[in-house]
Amino acid sequence: MEKYILTGGPGVGKTSVIRHLRDLGYTVVHEAARQIINQQKRRHTLDPSYDPILPQTCLSTFQLMVIARILHNEQKTRSKGAVFCDRGLGDGIGYCLAGNIPVPSGLDGLIERSGYTKVFLLEQLPAYKNDRVRHEDHEKATAIHNAILDGYRTLSLPVVIVPPYPVHKRVEMILDTIKQ
Repeated sequence: MEKYILTGGPGVGKTSVIRHLRDLGYTVVHEAARQIINQQKRRHTLDPSYDPILPQTCLSTFQLMVIARILHNEQKTRSKGAVFCDRGLGDGIGYCLAGNIPVPSGLDGLIERSGYTKVFLLEQLPAYKNDRVRHEDHEKATAIHNAILDGYRTLSLPVVIVPPYPVHKRVEMILDTIKQ
């Protein structure tokens, strides 16, 4: 199994590319952070006294939860072919850098043992849009994007920059790159 990371700051189109790859029949791993945010918000809705653990409330604890969820999601994924991950363990380095918090101990080792083949960093799109999970403004999204790139550049994984093409062109570029 070859695992590829699709990454970039908030709002770069990762989810759209992941959906397109899934629709083409590829195995995908959905974004762990988004899953946790939705879970935490649902829990708070059911119990208003519960303080949700979110990136804007407790980034360090949130990042530990994301790491655990990524490991869980990736370990349960079975495929003989390419697997595309909507973010990977290395994204945690970028979010820690952007949030000015320490990188969790042992994260580098987890990344080394993760089996990632290559990282595809999607460049920012011309228009940035928030959604019900994405709360960052454009300036913060850009800072996170740059920190994620800086974080991956500290690792021994090849990083391929994917320009802000339409989704089908981005997917075509990614697939052409993994076939080389």
